[in-house]
Amino acid sequence: MPKRKPKHRPFPYKPVGVITAILALAVVVVLLVPPALPPPRPVTDICITAEKYHIHVLLRIVVSTFAQSFEAYSPPENVGILFDYPAGTGKVCMRPLHTHDASGVIHVEYEQPRDFTLKEFFDVWNVTFSMTKIWKWGIGEKGENNGTFTSIEFLAGIDPPFQPFDPYTMVLKNRLIINIRIS
Repeated sequence: MPKRKPKHRPFPYKPVGVITAILALAVVVVLLVPPALPPPRPVTDICITAEKYHIHVLLRIVVSTFAQSFEAYSPPENVGILFDYPAGTGKVCMRPLHTHDASGVIHVEYEQPRDFTLKEFFDVWNVTFSMTKIWKWGIGEKGENNGTFTSIEFLAGIDPPFQPFDPYTMVLKNRLIINIRIS
């Protein structure tokens, strides 16, 4: 008589082993993958408390007088420095982007290196900033000598010749010179 082959029975704990392995892998992934960082706080909500990162950027706004010449403007002193803030405390709040004088130098100070843009400086300054209007000058508006502004150029670099840039995305770097030309 031929020998019978025993019936093969599957191991009853196999699904449990697979499930355990999947759960172990999920735990490892959760522990090793860092959580997404929250977006940075708006620069207009920050008072710097420590300064480990400090750079300088020069901003010049050059406006046509329509008489074959240009006038240069700079942000005023104390942009981004709030005295007696919050009100009645006598404390000073310095935003990460600020000026100390009207020389055009923007001080970029923060607790650690962080990317800031020209748009954020204009937010701190609280003046109009768009691709068609800067501060008090805009395309289609009348300037001195009844000329009409037709263009705004954003140029930047460490040394001339300066290159066009996107003011919404370009990161402010140490010793960067920014020229905004309105004509």
